[in-house]
Amino acid sequence: MSQPSENASHENTNYDDEPDESVGERLWGLTEILPDSHRNAISTVAKGTVVCVQKVCSGAWMILSATLILLGPIIFEIERNHKPN
Repeated sequence: MSQPSENASHENTNYDDEPDESVGERLWGLTEILPDSHRNAISTVAKGTVVCVQKVCSGAWMILSATLILLGPIIFEIERNHKPN
């Protein structure tokens, strides 16, 4: 007589009846696992990352728009002078 192993009981478990979790529910579940100090550190890093990305995008937009405004007319003049009449 053989004893059923623990793995055999886990293999027969059917999870199809359980509702699927959304990403938000999974993230909320992580808050129960992580201590407050880790959550605060992660939150601070995430907020800092968002601020840095926003500043980089703003700077890139300013540089691109200024370059187009300043160099656009010069490029058009060079193109116009190189056209054969």
